[in-house]
Amino acid sequence: MKIVAVDNFDRGTYDDMLVCDNILHKIHAEVMCKMLNDYWNRWALGCESRYFYKIVEDDYVLRTYEH
Repeated sequence: MKIVAVDNFDRGTYDDMLVCDNILHKIHAEVMCKMLNDYWNRWALGCESRYFYKIVEDDYVLRTYEH
């Protein structure tokens, strides 16, 4: 499993970013993802956080924005 940061508003204008890969246990990925989202959305930037962190499978291909 991987954790990736995707555009929080699904505008398609920002590249996905790989945060962590090779996570063996789903519970570890869930805890890390929850901590990242809680921190950035609640404490740092509120509802206007640029990225949302999510868990994806190992074969997930990062989306890139084409100018």
